[in-house]
Amino acid sequence: MSDDCLFEVCTSVNSCTKQTTFGTGMWLGSGQNFTVVDSPGFGDSDQEDDLLIQEMMSVLKNSVGYTHSILLLLNGQQTRFTESLQSMLKQMSSIFGEQWWDFLTVGVSFWSYDPTEIEKRNITCTYYPQSCKDEAWFQREMNSQFQEQFHFTKNFSYVFTDSWSQTLPHKPHQTEQKHWQEETQALWDIITSTEEEFEFKTIDDILQENRDMKQQIKWLNDVITNNISDLAAAVAQNDVDIKHNGDDISTLTNNVSDLAAEVSQNNVDIEHNGDDISTLATRISMNENGIGIIEDITIPGVVQNVENEIDILNLELKTLIADVQMDMENMNLAPIGSVTGWLGGKTIQLPSGWQRCDGSSIISGLMSGQQTPDLNSEALFLRGGQPGEAWGIQDDMIKQHQHYVVDPGHKHFDAGHDHSFQDSYNVPEESDDANDRWVGSDGTTEATKTTSKGQAQISIASSGISVSQVSGAEAGFETRPKNIAVEWIIKIE
Repeated sequence: MSDDCLFEVCTSVNSCTKQTTFGTGMWLGSGQNFTVVDSPGFGDSDQEDDLLIQEMMSVLKNSVGYTHSILLLLNGQQTRFTESLQSMLKQMSSIFGEQWWDFLTVGVSFWSYDPTEIEKRNITCTYYPQSCKDEAWFQREMNSQFQEQFHFTKNFSYVFTDSWSQTLPHKPHQTEQKHWQEETQALWDIITSTEEEFEFKTIDDILQENRDMKQQIKWLNDVITNNISDLAAAVAQNDVDIKHNGDDISTLTNNVSDLAAEVSQNNVDIEHNGDDISTLATRISMNENGIGIIEDITIPGVVQNVENEIDILNLELKTLIADVQMDMENMNLAPIGSVTGWLGGKTIQLPSGWQRCDGSSIISGLMSGQQTPDLNSEALFLRGGQPGEAWGIQDDMIKQHQHYVVDPGHKHFDAGHDHSFQDSYNVPEESDDANDRWVGSDGTTEATKTTSKGQAQISIASSGISVSQVSGAEAGFETRPKNIAVEWIIKIE
């Protein structure tokens, strides 16, 4: 082993890497600093896999902690998965979970870039493509075996880093050094292409994290439930405030009307006062013998006082109107999520903060990203329900019911019939005795007899029951009351 080797190199058939080691240095001796970890291979010749796994997990978890990339080094001269390789990969997957495959890169050693070897591969691929075994072929073969053995569709990245190119007599060969630089640069690009980290955790660590996460989720659910309850209470209080504000607006509106009436009356009074002032001025100017008190009256002063009073009233009115307008602007008469009918769509623009209920994405506000209910194109009615039933759509339905029919009955009538038969007999004579074989005369007499039967009273009559189509109403393809179509709109902010 060379003195400058970071990890021990074995020349015997027995495993010499018995523990997981790591070291830090510069990439290719002059690049950025990085840390590399060397773990024992599985299928240890001394049958110590269990001990090696325990030792490896301790180092990776407690000393290393995480990695940006995992390099699986394969022998380029072997293109079939050995039993020990399969066992190692399955154990790694069971230890670290399925996520570790996302950080795996395949490194290929014993893949010579000697010019002679390159030429042999090129000639074979050119003239005997069915026997071609170049880099693309190796990647296809190994990816196929990965997918077959581990049942996924992932294709891994490969780097053909033949470490023998860095030894004599290969070191002076420019072609081998060129490929070494290219392949190691490709590996460095893979390692630095992401800042995502793979944290080394055992199954116990993951199970504990799951338990902690469940506790966190339960806590969050409790917080959300409490927040929802608080929000529901706030919404209810907001509804009460809105109602009160509506009452206040009505009161303020009435006050404004009263003030407007007062202003109008003041204007009338001012006009009358102006007339009185003019009359008074005329009388003063005509009164040559005016009384001293009257002489002291200053008509402009009276007018000024009246004008000042008007200005004060106007200022109070403007202040009150401004307060009413501010209260109206600050009031939100419809909470977010309210749905209302609107008939202005044909002539005026949709009000700010509202959106049509047509199944489109909500573009702003607290409900941004959700879909508006598609009430308009589906022509749906609105119906009250519990909070958990909101947004639910019901198909049309007829309530289960029965129809009762009474049959008054019927009877059958038979007029009756007769049966007739023929009867023959001998007429008796006085000379009949025991020696006469004929009783009576030698002739016979025939008579027709009739047997009568009774009559059955049978009659048939219809029940008089019939079912007809709907009458007295408009019939069509749906059941509905009289209505007028509106556009449904929803408050989004």
